[in-house]
Amino acid sequence: MAIERGFVTNSRVAVQPAIEMAGSIGLDYVEIMMHGTGHRTRLAPAAAEIRETLDDHGLSCVVHLPFSGIDLGSPHEHVQRGAVEELRASVRAAAQIGARKGVIHPRSRARDEADRARLMGDGLQEVVEIASECDLEICAENMFGGYATVHDTEDILARTDASLTYDTGHGRIEGLEGEKAAAFLERHREHISHVHLNDTVGKSDDHLPFGAGTLDFETVLAPLIEGPWNGTFSLEVGTQNLDYIEHSTEHLDALLAR
Repeated sequence: MAIERGFVTNSRVAVQPAIEMAGSIGLDYVEIMMHGTGHRTRLAPAAAEIRETLDDHGLSCVVHLPFSGIDLGSPHEHVQRGAVEELRASVRAAAQIGARKGVIHPRSRARDEADRARLMGDGLQEVVEIASECDLEICAENMFGGYATVHDTEDILARTDASLTYDTGHGRIEGLEGEKAAAFLERHREHISHVHLNDTVGKSDDHLPFGAGTLDFETVLAPLIEGPWNGTFSLEVGTQNLDYIEHSTEHLDALLAR
């Protein structure tokens, strides 16, 4: 087992302090949210400084590519083209700061369900090919309440060369928790590269500090923690208070040490 630990930055918290905090508590990487303070137009001009700060703290970098207003599977050609072009620019900015993985939402809001998989697959695969030129691994995240969820995983694997991000909270909303979630991770372990540790109190997208909710992480994550898996665990906590990241890291490390 070679699991690296990091956290997803908050779009309202400056990137540099977040990196410094991650280094101070011994994390392995930072996942920069590319909205707000992490938008590509802010990252690119500060790329050299960000890379230096990452190096100074012995950290690597992952990004969460933008998703607000992005519809990779739009049935409207110009909308889909715009989504791909925005993601192309974001991938280039991510490469400037040395990112090695990019989390992406494989959304399609096409009204015709028969077209969703094809449209999303076309858009996502184009981004995967763009990212490969920058040595950036694209990791498609399971969504909820639409396309694409855990139930559409086979579509993503069949239509694209993307790796997978598994979001624990999103999976729970779609009916995967406990042994069911563990079975999903076991079945798709070779394709799952990245995990969002999203704790919840129920079937909701709460993003609580790790251990503050009711998600049974010990059971869910067993196939990855106990198996021959090399990947990244991101604490995805919806907070601007970085103290909660340190608290979450302590709980995660306790789980990994069992």
